[in-house]
Amino acid sequence: MTELLPPDHIFAGLRAAGYRTIYIDPPWKFSSGPSRNPRRHYPTMNVEDIKALPVSDLAHPDGCRLLMWITVPLLHRMREVLDAYGFRYSSARVWAKLWPSEDEMFIYPNSLARGTGYEVIGNCELLVIGKRHRPKRLGNIKPASLFFARRREHSRKPDMIRDEIARLYEGPRVEIFARTQHPGFDVWGSETMKFTPLPTL
Repeated sequence: MTELLPPDHIFAGLRAAGYRTIYIDPPWKFSSGPSRNPRRHYPTMNVEDIKALPVSDLAHPDGCRLLMWITVPLLHRMREVLDAYGFRYSSARVWAKLWPSEDEMFIYPNSLARGTGYEVIGNCELLVIGKRHRPKRLGNIKPASLFFARRREHSRKPDMIRDEIARLYEGPRVEIFARTQHPGFDVWGSETMKFTPLPTL
């Protein structure tokens, strides 16, 4: 029988040391003008608070893969977070964001969405991959490091990534700071139903 984390644990009800794949989208806090700050959309956390999350309590001792979204302004703090969670850096993928109206099959220079930025205009986000021990994959397919997908609501990530994780990486799987329910994943967060379609009557 799977042991669950106790009620006084921040991840209460999730599997204790039971996940082979952890998918996490932390609500990063970083300095910016009030009109373009993520705090307008949801509560954010500083890096120290994100590092303090006991993610290591979820990782299977025999092998676990962590997939973590991080914004470019905080990329220099990435290894700190991986170390705090007990993972070593393995690789990363780059999401090149398209305008919602663009066709994902035909990419032109003007297809790329324009976000905010200080040194350069931001239109990419990074999915960092960390490993603990030697996690297995399902088959020999490896995803491309660069992928294109439409930008949607603020901070909403492409559904294709969750689908690929389910197809490529072994379970059990958990999504931390989830904003939707998805088959094959346990979920944790305060907005787990935000983008989950309501059943039709």
